[in-house]
Amino acid sequence: MKKVLFVALLLVILISVCWAVTNIYAYHREIVLINGDGETAIYIEPDCSASRAAADYLAFAVERELGMELPVVTEMHEGGHYIEILCAAESDDSNPEAETPVYSISLEGENLMIRTQPGCRCFGAVRAIADRWLQVGGGGRNGVELRASRRMIEKELAYLSTAVPGEIRILTQNLRNADDGKGKTVEDRAVWFFRQIKQCKPDLIGTQECTFRWKKILQQGMGDMYGFFGVSTEGPDEEDGEWNAILYRKDRFVLQDGGTFWLSNTPHTAPSKLNYDGPYRICTWVLLTDTETGKTFLYSNTHLNHKDSEFYQEVRARQAEILLHTLRGNGNKLEEYPGFLTGDFNGESYEPFYPQVTAWYRDAASTAITDSSKVHYSYHGYGKEQWMIDYCFHSPRNVTVLDYHILSDVVEGYVSDHYGLLVTAVLN
Repeated sequence: MKKVLFVALLLVILISVCWAVTNIYAYHREIVLINGDGETAIYIEPDCSASRAAADYLAFAVERELGMELPVVTEMHEGGHYIEILCAAESDDSNPEAETPVYSISLEGENLMIRTQPGCRCFGAVRAIADRWLQVGGGGRNGVELRASRRMIEKELAYLSTAVPGEIRILTQNLRNADDGKGKTVEDRAVWFFRQIKQCKPDLIGTQECTFRWKKILQQGMGDMYGFFGVSTEGPDEEDGEWNAILYRKDRFVLQDGGTFWLSNTPHTAPSKLNYDGPYRICTWVLLTDTETGKTFLYSNTHLNHKDSEFYQEVRARQAEILLHTLRGNGNKLEEYPGFLTGDFNGESYEPFYPQVTAWYRDAASTAITDSSKVHYSYHGYGKEQWMIDYCFHSPRNVTVLDYHILSDVVEGYVSDHYGLLVTAVLN
């Protein structure tokens, strides 16, 4: 009997020791991502806007969920770091055309490494990781420290989707209606536009200065994936003029309704305009239902008059007034549905059109959680000028803007004399 008790006691001691060793080992395998000892910081690579966007979101999530003061986002320096967000992809030198994954999540030593292709943003990956750790409880909380086990990363994060459920990626792009010399013809620039589309993967695209020539290129190059909606500024069935075309992913959205109206005192008379010297201007709108979420929203796309004088500032203000009034009068879709308004407004935010629009909408540039832009202007005139005249506005309710990105760093060539603007948002 004593021998049995002795053996049992040894087993209990052995099990206890094994349990203690396992837990000590497990603790040392944990990774401290956010450290509240002294100044809390998330370190990023210097001069990397994509890293900063991701780090800014991580700081925002920590403040929101842990109730702590916003962590400092600072450039990496010698002496250690807790999270490293990299933007350099591992490439296959033997096959430079080979596609690499957009995101790669791995552990190297005590550091969590998130890699992306050059020019990609790691915002989605970091958001997914932060939300999983902070909201679902995959990582433990200890004061203001956030810990995540190696097992969790290896078994869960390797298969974690980096897309935010229901996120909508909206691209507004002035296409430039004419040829601009060697290397800048419409056909030349269409190549860069398609590369931009491949890189950014927008769900919705709003175009300005889309001529009939551009229309054929877009429909031939993207017709399998995107539906094309809109009419010319010269009127339905016309081949002259320009389209404020809206392109939407056919595999995701169902077109419920849509139309085009003119920015004139008779908006439903085609074509018509105010009393000024210049082309007709229009607004094209669609009502779409997102099959991923079942939510219906309004998307409008426009292009205001372009001339630069106090008179034309007032013209733009009147055009904005007509646009908002017509959307409100069209079954009051402006208030009934959440939505977005994009376009080339041909004026900066100090002009009178801007407060008129922002009385009903919010500027995504000021509401986005992160801004991964490297520049703060949209018109560049092929590197000669700097004007912020392209915008994405959104409803003040039921829309959260995740990221705002002026696309100066996505492709090497010029899509047009404007940079595109990509906004990532979710409908609440």
